Amino acid sequence: MAIPKVSREDILRALQYIDENGIPDKNRSARYFLVYENGKSYPPKYVIAAANHLANGSAIETDGYNAVEAKNYLKSKGFTITGNQQKYALTMFLWTYIFRARMDR
Repeated sequence: MAIPKVSREDILRALQYIDENGIPDKNRSARYFLVYENGKSYPPKYVIAAANHLANGSAIETDGYNAVEAKNYLKSKGFTITGNQQKYALTMFLWTYIFRARMDR
């Protein structure tokens, strides 16, 4: 399944829907986030699934497309997407720590 074609207005309605109903734990994002004007961040795949639900009455499903596809689709609609830099920074810190520990032996 390809990314459902939803409009920018559908996506904005999805953000409001998510604000009112929350994000199920299984739909939280670890890598990318749509950051909206209000400063809140949203998981891209879930945003598209919620927008499709509101526009077409379909079930909220995130299967059939990946996070990169969702990120790119939302960017094409003019939304700001950020990556999780903290995870990268923590990984680099741990690798540096492990490397130094081995060098000190």
